Amino acid sequence: MSATEDAALERLLADFEWRVDSSVRHQVSASRPFVVTPGSTTLVYVLSGALHPGSSAAQPRTEAPLIPGDLSLFSGRSPATLLGEGTEESTVVVTKLRPAPGAEGIADALPEVLTLRGLPAEEPAIAALAASMAPPQACSMSRVGDATVCARIVTTIVTVALRSWTQHGCAPVGWLAGARDPQLGRVLEAIRSDPGRQWTVGQLAAIGAMSRTVFAERFRELMGTSPASYVTSVRMAAAKNLLAPQGPTIAETAHLLGYESEGGFSRAFRRHAGISPSTWRRDRDRSPELVG
Repeated sequence: MSATEDAALERLLADFEWRVDSSVRHQVSASRPFVVTPGSTTLVYVLSGALHPGSSAAQPRTEAPLIPGDLSLFSGRSPATLLGEGTEESTVVVTKLRPAPGAEGIADALPEVLTLRGLPAEEPAIAALAASMAPPQACSMSRVGDATVCARIVTTIVTVALRSWTQHGCAPVGWLAGARDPQLGRVLEAIRSDPGRQWTVGQLAAIGAMSRTVFAERFRELMGTSPASYVTSVRMAAAKNLLAPQGPTIAETAHLLGYESEGGFSRAFRRHAGISPSTWRRDRDRSPELVG
């Protein structure tokens, strides 16, 4: 990250505060999944076992399972499911949280799911805080001051997760700009949620409640690129995730991302990544990504 981006991230994190609604431990298995319901932000920290994100035909299961020490932050804009492995039970700490007054716009710019892997190795003190969130440890909410203590703990945990997610290069292009500008943030989230859609400037301007001219100027000023170029960058980032060893075929990936032909997708991918989709898949099979 550049010095300007570092300063922007520092300002953003300084203004980001959370409140805790509840924090409990859950036992999760294949027959007893944990469902993240929409409507509130949910922090999940794995204490034992292994969890797999639920999948659909349009979104094949390509992520590595969540294992002890992994943390996921779900935005709450859409439902999600975590499944255990076989009959083995996994233990997770589940914390329901909400942004403090004044931080709602920043929360809206969060990704659907933010995952930080290997927290004990990277941030041992934060991992200890995450593990202690459920009663009878930190957040029993039964004593005077518990709400304040819990709020400060969870704010610290989420702050570290956001910092690590951004500095590891996992954050999508323009995330900081979107967090600073809620109208633009809604546009960026719409693109990231449906990268295969044939987006037009008019559609994106309407999502941001701006005229086409104002939208195009603000987008280029804050993002440093055109809306069309940003859509392509989001598609390519999605393609890199889809091109997992057991993921969809290259032709299926092209279709999911809105390309009319496999050839057109392959040419776009090569321009972006410098290698073909098949080479990317082969190299990823040899060296899997560790950070979600």
